[in-house]
Amino acid sequence: MNISYSQTDDRRRHDRKMFCCKAYLTLLHQKPILTYTVDISHDGICVIASENLKPHSLCKIRFSLLMNTNVKHFVEVDARIISSIYRSGDGFRISLQFVNTSASAISSIVEFLEN
Repeated sequence: MNISYSQTDDRRRHDRKMFCCKAYLTLLHQKPILTYTVDISHDGICVIASENLKPHSLCKIRFSLLMNTNVKHFVEVDARIISSIYRSGDGFRISLQFVNTSASAISSIVEFLEN
């Protein structure tokens, strides 16, 4: 059976959890861009940014996760920009896929998602 994916298919394969906080996205050799998170999953995150970012670009995304213990875990993850879609009034909705994620970052993300 052949399966084809259109531009509108959901590319993340894990369940998402709503997640709202400030995050800083840094492209290579550029200043960090303030963004706001929308949701997170095991393999990616969605943010709102004021700038249109080029798909396939590599970046770092830095954010904090508030755990059940009321302790913040600061996470910095390498990511690839999958898409950037303009949403009137909000800015650009940027979908990011995590790449080369460290064991400590994965552990923090999994703990956050499971609680």
